[in-house]
Amino acid sequence: MVDEQAKSRKILNQFSHLICLDLEYTCWENSIQDDWPDPQFPAEILQVGMAVFDLIQGQCLNNFSAYVRPVLNPRMSDYCVNLLQISQNIIDDSPALPQVINKISSFLSDYADDSTLVCAFGPDCKRFVDDATRHHRESPFRPFASLNLQQEAAKVMGMADKLPEREHIKQHFQLPPSA
Repeated sequence: MVDEQAKSRKILNQFSHLICLDLEYTCWENSIQDDWPDPQFPAEILQVGMAVFDLIQGQCLNNFSAYVRPVLNPRMSDYCVNLLQISQNIIDDSPALPQVINKISSFLSDYADDSTLVCAFGPDCKRFVDDATRHHRESPFRPFASLNLQQEAAKVMGMADKLPEREHIKQHFQLPPSA
């Protein structure tokens, strides 16, 4: 456990900014537990939230929030409305993902690719790539290193073998052999 905590600290020391990403998606009964198995009902982004932290100064610098109108399944299920407490009217009045990607790209333009880490609790970075690809767009997070905090927490707590294997979208954080 101590080794995993030390590795996590070493990883964070490589970066000056941390972007915490949180996404909400379209969902149906059992879609979350079953990882959206039906290709006709994929996890489409409904809401994007981000907070940017300066890791050197230890303060929040900025935040971002936007609703997104899904394209494949623009009507939210009753299950989704009840779970997320987002009204259909808000989603209907929201831009589609390509417009939100433009806003996110503008928001992220102040942060250097090599000194910024994007993290999320779960596979939000991968899901963003999946949804952006459906729109023939590149994820605005692609230039940045990414970290799945759910996986990292499981490693630190000695529970990594209990989580399903998820693929990383861009970089795997590998410390030099001397670490």
